[in-house]
Amino acid sequence: MVVNNIKQLISLWKAEGNPLVDPRSLPDTKWAIAAIFNGMMTPDPPHSVGVNDAIHLVKGLMEHRKTTGNPISHTIARKRINRILAQLNTLPDISAVLIPEPVQTHRPTSLPKSSRLFKDAMAMRELDRQLLTWCRATNTGDAWLLAIAIRLMTRLGMSERGRAGHPVAVNPTAYRQTTPHAGHPLIAEFVQSR
Repeated sequence: MVVNNIKQLISLWKAEGNPLVDPRSLPDTKWAIAAIFNGMMTPDPPHSVGVNDAIHLVKGLMEHRKTTGNPISHTIARKRINRILAQLNTLPDISAVLIPEPVQTHRPTSLPKSSRLFKDAMAMRELDRQLLTWCRATNTGDAWLLAIAIRLMTRLGMSERGRAGHPVAVNPTAYRQTTPHAGHPLIAEFVQSR
C-alpha cells in the first residue's frame, strides 16, 4: 500500500496492531511522523530519511517532550525514533537510515570464582613478588622479559596449574626436577635463588 500522508500511515499501523500507535506511544509517533512528512523526506519517490535527519528527529523528540512537561532521555528518544524508522523501512518507496545502537559487551570479572582459583592467584602473586625482586637484583633484559612473560601468563588465567588443569613449569621444584637449566641460564639462576 502506498502511503501519502500521516493519517493513512497511522490508520495502516492501527489496522496492523502496531505498538507504535498504542495510546502511550501515539503522541510521540504522531510528532515524529509529522516531522518526517513535513520536510525531512525527499519530495519525490523513492522517499528517504538520512542519518542527519534521524539525529535531528531524536533531538527534536527530546525537545518536544521537554516542552510538554514529560522529558525523556536521549537513549529512550533514540530507541523510539529507531522503531519508527524501522517501520517506515517496511513501506514501499520509503527508506530510512537507522541510528546505530551501542551494544554493551560482557566484561568478565577479575575475581576468582573458586577457592582453587583464589589459591592459584595468590601463589602467582607471591611468585611475581619474588620474581620482581630477582629482576631488580639481576637487572638484565632477559630477566625482565621473563617477568613480563609470567605476568602475561597470570593475566591469561594460567596460574600454576595452567589453563586446562595441566601443570605449568612455574614451580621451582618442578624446574629442578624436570630440567636443571629450564632452557635458559637466567631461569636457572632464578630457580636456584628461590
